[in-house]
Amino acid sequence: MRVSIDLTPLAMLRHLNDGRTPDPLTGASAVNLAGADGVVCRLSPDNGNFKKCDIALLKEMAVNHLDVFITPDEESVRIVKELKPDQVTIVASSEKYGTAGVDVEGYTSQLEDILGTFQAAKLETSILVDPDISTIKAAKSVNPDYLTLDTRGYSTASSVEDAIQALNDIEACSIGASKLGMRVLSWGGLDHRNIGPIASYDTIEESILDYRFFARALFIGIPKAYEEIKDAVRWQRRA
Repeated sequence: MRVSIDLTPLAMLRHLNDGRTPDPLTGASAVNLAGADGVVCRLSPDNGNFKKCDIALLKEMAVNHLDVFITPDEESVRIVKELKPDQVTIVASSEKYGTAGVDVEGYTSQLEDILGTFQAAKLETSILVDPDISTIKAAKSVNPDYLTLDTRGYSTASSVEDAIQALNDIEACSIGASKLGMRVLSWGGLDHRNIGPIASYDTIEESILDYRFFARALFIGIPKAYEEIKDAVRWQRRA
């Protein structure tokens, strides 16, 4: 399983601080050197996420595979078409969490047009979705290259029973998406303690780590935190 790092938490900290530190581009260099298979960032010009200039600099740094999360608004679509990252992932906005899964059934026509435009520009495409079978079936009609399953239902579960149910939903949706010809990624609240079950699913190609990775790295450093993740993945694959 590939493991990528979402740098958005660093950009949010920068916004809360003085607008300069911590520098998410320095973070990109650090995770790249640690061996990350890719970097992810959330484009949102009007708040504390990544801006156009940040993504342009990430492109110049030649980081491993660059995936940009955007909401499907006209300005974000225009910026991504201009900058041409390796991949673009469509997400929805959430007041509580900032990023949420997309209501595919409610925006089928719009998504089909936007994804078609990106694919014509030779960009890989994905949609962030909740692990729900009806959503997976609806996503097939808009033809993304990938589906990115939101794993926060699992990673934030308040009981063992809820976590098991969430994992069952994730596994079922990853299998369903694979059978429909879509490749599957995962994102949301994963760390060295909970990534194991996700890594055990052969239908999930990549996990994207976010704030919990940096919470761990704060105490032990980015290289060690990333090695812990890879060890957890390797152990699960051997099990």
